[in-house]
Amino acid sequence: MAQYRRRIWYVALLCATALLLLACTSGIEDSPGAGIVRVILQSDPADTSIIILGDTVAVVEGSDYFTSTVFQGRVYRDSLFALLYTTLNSFRQTDDSYNLLERRNGQYLPIQLFETYVPPQQYNRLEFGLTGNFVRIGGPTGYVIPVLLPPGEPILISLDIEFEVFENQVTEVVLQIKPLSSLVRYRDTYYFSRQIEILSVQQK
Repeated sequence: MAQYRRRIWYVALLCATALLLLACTSGIEDSPGAGIVRVILQSDPADTSIIILGDTVAVVEGSDYFTSTVFQGRVYRDSLFALLYTTLNSFRQTDDSYNLLERRNGQYLPIQLFETYVPPQQYNRLEFGLTGNFVRIGGPTGYVIPVLLPPGEPILISLDIEFEVFENQVTEVVLQIKPLSSLVRYRDTYYFSRQIEILSVQQK
């Protein structure tokens, strides 16, 4: 009788262990892997000149610059958000400087602002900081202009955009900015109005 009871207890223990392992395995398998969101900023190819003191001044390739700072990127699903980092290897958010007038072979170069692992789901807003610092245009003997955000302008850009990130896939959001058309002169100051739009959303 004692041997029979031990056998029943042993079988019950095996069944309980098997059920526990199955439950744990199911939980892991149901958890989706991360996707990647990549944000690209492209200067408008038609935005290549500006009028300064009555002169039309064009961008000189390899010489001119519009230094800007990008920071604090986030993607939102309603009030919930995920932080955006500069690269997949980044472990903290940083302030990064870029040249909005950098050109090669007559074309503006695209700028990768963010590339980050995020939960795979629907998102409905993209937010990041973008400020201007200095513009030099017209070559080494051209104009150097300090730029500021307009008074009262929020430092963060918030774009309403519907996109989905899928497990183990890259969702690329391409934005377009008009760097020179965004400059508005008021008295002796140039304000950076940040004329920016969503160009495309693609799965890579």
